[in-house]
Amino acid sequence: MTRGYRGDASLPPGPARDLVDLLRRLRQYRGLSVGQIAVRAGLSRSHVSEVLRGWKTPSPDVAVSIARALGGNEGETSNAHRWAGQARDVRYYQRAAGVTGPARPAEAGHQRVTPRELPSAVAGFTGRSAELDALTGLLDRPGQRAPGVVVSSAISGTAGVGKTALAVHWAHMVVDRFPDGQLYVNLRGYDPGQPVSASDALAGLLRSLGVPGQDIPPEEDERAARFRSLLAGKRMLVVLDDARDSAQVAPLLPGTPGCMVIITSRWQLTELATGDCAHLLTVDPLSAAEARQMLAQRIGEARVAAEPTAVAELIDLCARLPMALAIAATRAAAVPGLPLADLVAGLRDLASWPDSPATRDRRTEPLPQPAWDPSI
Repeated sequence: MTRGYRGDASLPPGPARDLVDLLRRLRQYRGLSVGQIAVRAGLSRSHVSEVLRGWKTPSPDVAVSIARALGGNEGETSNAHRWAGQARDVRYYQRAAGVTGPARPAEAGHQRVTPRELPSAVAGFTGRSAELDALTGLLDRPGQRAPGVVVSSAISGTAGVGKTALAVHWAHMVVDRFPDGQLYVNLRGYDPGQPVSASDALAGLLRSLGVPGQDIPPEEDERAARFRSLLAGKRMLVVLDDARDSAQVAPLLPGTPGCMVIITSRWQLTELATGDCAHLLTVDPLSAAEARQMLAQRIGEARVAAEPTAVAELIDLCARLPMALAIAATRAAAVPGLPLADLVAGLRDLASWPDSPATRDRRTEPLPQPAWDPSI
């Protein structure tokens, strides 16, 4: 395929030259005209011509489109994506630093960082052994070890069921599998205010990766391209918490092997499973045994064992939801002498407490947090 082509000596060594050499070799092998390439790639003839001449550095997506139009295989299109992203970074930092000769991003002042952004793990995390095993199993499946594929695990379930706690707990368990860092974004998909836009989330992610604020591209697609470029070739974990929908998270997914994304949402993000190789995992309420264990960890085994009937009713009233159980346990722990039967009676009488929390639809409404009566 490369016979007779000696490379473009007019470009300095680096990713831009590697990209142009690759595209020219493919074109020479296929014997296609610029017009034919433009039609196949869905681009203008002038755009393709400037890229092939080395006059314009394409975005990673455009580089892939041209490589595919030229019949490039998976490895060649992956290289095109990577080199285009690296070339854009080189030129960007050259302009920012006033550099006229060839330079790598690190030489132009780009700070290389290893983000460690995971929130603290939930104290007294209980149960979820099957879910934890399922997540770890994604890393251990054949063909998914480093450098692995991009795996997006979308964890869905009702409000208060412990999706974030599960994601963060598991992330802390496997930090050693992602030596290049861990990123965390709260997308606030169901907060009273507006959810975090993909563009704003990308700006935060780029800052976490060491890109100065003034160097963050203004447009969402450019931010997404820069994010993918910075993650290319890395082993990094990205936790996207409380996503509103698939559209909010799609621009935040890495584009090359090696990273894993954990997404929590109240909805099953089936669109990701269809188009982005996501694995869907639904989180159900705790089992009765797990709920009892959670209460025992928070208020003491002796207290729980002393009132088994009250504990069983308390678990039912809380619908085995970790958030509701945590609220109840906090109140019980604050008043050590309070009989659990009295706490249950107060819960039963609270008008704000839902009659049937186990069947309440919390996909769009947060779990009520009762204003506990201090007299009980």
